[in-house]
Amino acid sequence: MKARGRILPAKIEYLISSSCESQSQRVVKGDFNSYNNVYATAILPGKVAKAIYRLIVEISDNLMYFFVPALVIGIYSRFNKQSTTTDIERFFVPVFIVLNVVLMILLYCGFEYIERRHCLPLVACTIFYVPIGLQILADWLSGRFSKGRSGNNPKPQQWFLILVAVGVGICLPKLLGPIRIEKQGYRDAVKWLKENTAQEDLIAVPDSRIGFYAERKTVVSESKNAFEGVDYIVSLEKDENAKLPAVPETRLGRKEGRVVQEKQSLWLDKRRKKDRLIIYKVL
Repeated sequence: MKARGRILPAKIEYLISSSCESQSQRVVKGDFNSYNNVYATAILPGKVAKAIYRLIVEISDNLMYFFVPALVIGIYSRFNKQSTTTDIERFFVPVFIVLNVVLMILLYCGFEYIERRHCLPLVACTIFYVPIGLQILADWLSGRFSKGRSGNNPKPQQWFLILVAVGVGICLPKLLGPIRIEKQGYRDAVKWLKENTAQEDLIAVPDSRIGFYAERKTVVSESKNAFEGVDYIVSLEKDENAKLPAVPETRLGRKEGRVVQEKQSLWLDKRRKKDRLIIYKVL
């Protein structure tokens, strides 16, 4: 806050100051600081639910999913009525969590996306509850597997080390792998757009960073059918045989059928060959 000179992020300030419209659309230019045609949407229960779902998915992805149960158990154990948590912790941690969750909901309702980097403050603030949750799980496993048995069964400390070792084993492949290898498709799409599109073209993208690095004006939206007046569409497809259907468009007061032509198909991750980025030209 000191460095940026503001309490709230610029996007959230813009949303709060904007009048409510029926649609949310963001046009982003290459410098990431231009917010043209941005409208705050009415915060509907459906959008709030989607925002919370996206937030849970991104936090889980940050924690490699394995540590999520430990995080939930650790937080619950520290803030239930029987805990000896200090008043300072009992006040400030929930306030910080609630503030960040509200900001993430506003971000999704206004711009229809939440990314892992936005969840890092929440993860950094609550990561210290993971060891607490792991210790509780270790105590439970020790009691369950040593109940009514004799012999050298693992003690809680040993179960704790086993859980930590499993978690580290899950994280190591990603930590030791090439950085951002799973985003190679985005880099390939950026290169193609820089070489094959004009500066004045408007491009619909699933991730604003594509337009930023391609130095093109973009429209960011999760829906493939919500684009109007774009020249190219970059679509993230999980179905190997997926094709983008014709999309209706309004021009000069006439509603015409939009025809799209596939120009390039790129693997998002060349190793797994699972998801694809397909670039379409609007004819």
